[in-house]
Amino acid sequence: MQENHTFMENLDINEINSSFDRHIAMTETGLLNNAQSLDGLIIAQNVEDPDVIGQMQSAFNNFVETGQIWALIIGLVIGFGFRSLLPS
Repeated sequence: MQENHTFMENLDINEINSSFDRHIAMTETGLLNNAQSLDGLIIAQNVEDPDVIGQMQSAFNNFVETGQIWALIIGLVIGFGFRSLLPS
C-alpha cells in the first residue's frame, strides 16, 4: 500500500493507468468487489465554476435565444408526422 501524499504530489500517469487497468481487469473477471479500492488512488479535478444550476439556466437560455428550441419542436412534429404515415 502506498503512503498518503498531498494532492498532486508525485503524480505518475503510468502508475495511475496501470492501477486503473488492473482494477478494470479484476472487476471484469469478478476478482474485485465494490468494497476494495484502487490501491489508495484518488482521482480529482479542479472545478472553476461550481454553479451547476446557473450553467444549466445559461445553456437553456442560449438554446431558446438561438432558436434551437424551434428546430426541436419542428423536428418532433415532422418526426411524429412521418411515424404516423409509415406502417408499424
